[in-house]
Amino acid sequence: MKAFFNKIFLYNHKQKGLTLVEVAIVLVILGLMIGLGASLIGPLTKRAKLQETRDIVKAAKEAVLGYVVKHKRLPVEAEFRKIVQDKDAWGNKLDYYPVQDLTSGDACCSNATGFTINDRGTSKENTAFIILSMGENGTNNTVTNNNGTPPTFTIKEYSDTYDDLVQYVTIDELKDRVLSCQSLEITTTTLPEAEEDTPYFTKIIWKGGCNPKFSLQDGNLPEKLKLSSDGLISGTVDLSSTTPGTLTDCYYTNTFTVRLSESDESERNFVDKKLRIITKPQTLRITNASDLPSGTVGGAYNVTLYGAGGKNSYSWEVSSGSLPPGLNLSTGVISGTPTTAGVYNFVVSLSDGCTTTSRAFTITITSGGGDGGGGGVGGGCIAYRVWNQTGATQDFTVSGVCRNNRGNGTEITTTTITLNSGGSISRHTSTRGNCTSSVIQTLTYSQAQAADKNGNCQVNFTLNGFTDR
Repeated sequence: MKAFFNKIFLYNHKQKGLTLVEVAIVLVILGLMIGLGASLIGPLTKRAKLQETRDIVKAAKEAVLGYVVKHKRLPVEAEFRKIVQDKDAWGNKLDYYPVQDLTSGDACCSNATGFTINDRGTSKENTAFIILSMGENGTNNTVTNNNGTPPTFTIKEYSDTYDDLVQYVTIDELKDRVLSCQSLEITTTTLPEAEEDTPYFTKIIWKGGCNPKFSLQDGNLPEKLKLSSDGLISGTVDLSSTTPGTLTDCYYTNTFTVRLSESDESERNFVDKKLRIITKPQTLRITNASDLPSGTVGGAYNVTLYGAGGKNSYSWEVSSGSLPPGLNLSTGVISGTPTTAGVYNFVVSLSDGCTTTSRAFTITITSGGGDGGGGGVGGGCIAYRVWNQTGATQDFTVSGVCRNNRGNGTEITTTTITLNSGGSISRHTSTRGNCTSSVIQTLTYSQAQAADKNGNCQVNFTLNGFTDR
């Protein structure tokens, strides 16, 4: 064709003009070319819009996947419209079908969605979301049952009657390609030690999974401890008795296996871990007050030292200083007849074969005559009963036992809780009902001896001191 026009041009240049026949031929050829071009415009435009829409739908899918990476869930409808170009090349809005559960919860925790697509004869189960353009005809021919729960989706071969453009992703593809879903893992390696007759509280740490639960697989926790489904181990340890100092070993070991599993009934995803809790006796301690009852030269002296905690085999010794001459310590009892007046300071050590504890004591020996009118230390009283005469309700601790809310004029001691040799009664600053406030006044056994003038083994605890009753 180009050669033809060149020939006409050269001929025209030589002849200085075209004949009517030549002009007619040129016009016919131009008309054919224009008509051919016009017939191609429609298909070319349609092809361009088709490709543009394919790109829009694909870009929308990638935008949704990017959203899932950041938020671990699918966007809701309004969020979807903000992150995509939501109209195709024909000006129709894209249709978006997310699984509703995946728009509100962690997508890592979903295994089945209920969405199924028939993709040109192949069933695609557990679809996470679907995006489609209705194509040039503006009709959604993919959703065949929009009233269903969920709807039914059928993708067909592209044709004049089916021109929908569809993109979708299954939940498995979402997890494999996009999500960083952590597997179950128990990260706790060591549990804190427990103490006999003492509250215990610790939590097993874990990560990954979806709403997992803990259970005990084998072995046993220490007595009275329990494992909750969220990994909390709690309770008050009670290996043998509520009385400290009754255990027979320095420590006890409980080894057990816990299982962390997904919360569904099948428990197909789980991890086990072996752990242990070491339980020890309560801290070994000496409970007597530092100032022991005073004695008198020539008078019989007998005071028992008390220990608590540890295991059940106690041994006592004077580790530094010295007892008053005439006294000795045997199996926790200081006894004898003092021979020399003075103030004697010494340290007593208590051992249970596992640990050792010590405490400093003072005994004052006077040279006064006789035994105080009562036949020896304490006027012959093995224990004292004490009354509150402070004018108000108070909290008292009797040799380590809380006696809270003792009203004025009421007895602080009881028939079983008395002020014994080596013991003391402490008054607290306020009445809280639990003896936790500061101690501001203390009555010792020796002070009760001095206050008990009539020898009836009863005294009053007052704000200004201690009086006979």
